[in-house]
Amino acid sequence: MSKYLVIKAVVAIIIAVFTAISYTLDIMQVANIGFKWWPLIAWGIFIAIVAWIFWDLYKANTRLLDDKPSISVSADSINDMRYLKITNDGEEGVFSAQLSVVRALGSSIGEEYDGIWNRTNTNESKLMHGQSDYIKVASVRQTDSESFLELYGFDGNRKSECIVRSIKYDELLRKEMTPKFEIQVSLFSKPSLRNGVLTRAYSVGLSGIFPSKIHTKLTTIPAKYTEL
Repeated sequence: MSKYLVIKAVVAIIIAVFTAISYTLDIMQVANIGFKWWPLIAWGIFIAIVAWIFWDLYKANTRLLDDKPSISVSADSINDMRYLKITNDGEEGVFSAQLSVVRALGSSIGEEYDGIWNRTNTNESKLMHGQSDYIKVASVRQTDSESFLELYGFDGNRKSECIVRSIKYDELLRKEMTPKFEIQVSLFSKPSLRNGVLTRAYSVGLSGIFPSKIHTKLTTIPAKYTEL
């Protein structure tokens, strides 16, 4: 609540109390209401005014939330690519994603890295209401002699797409092991999302990308997406 609203509420309450007292005293003289009743009448008016103020604040807060971006997320595979489709269901915003490897064969938890967006080929995508874009998560790549499952990200230094992690999966398949990554994805926007940072976990493998039930960890919110 802003200082302006606090001051407004305090002033309105003071005015309500004095108005109630004055009004009640006038009624006492006209309607001959006993002194013992006027505090109760004043209190009733005071409560009504306070309720009205809070109702206005609630409506104002609801309007502010409606003016923020809100997203829906779906996992999708197109040929050998693994994507997350992000649709903006709210107001216009600039979106970004941070990903991290939560679990992988022969690998510990990795550091966070920026997701890369399909439309802009950068770490951000500006979406209006109803628009969608895809985060390029991973792909299956094959050469004449080897096959790879690779995770994609955005290299902030080179300002380009990069391969974050790679698994050679031919040998794993021969050992009847499942090549896949368990990842966490956290989505941000400027202005901030209506319901705060959205964090999801996914399993990425040869058969596609699917929601995962792994326990996720909260991602650090980038400073540029922290509202003062």
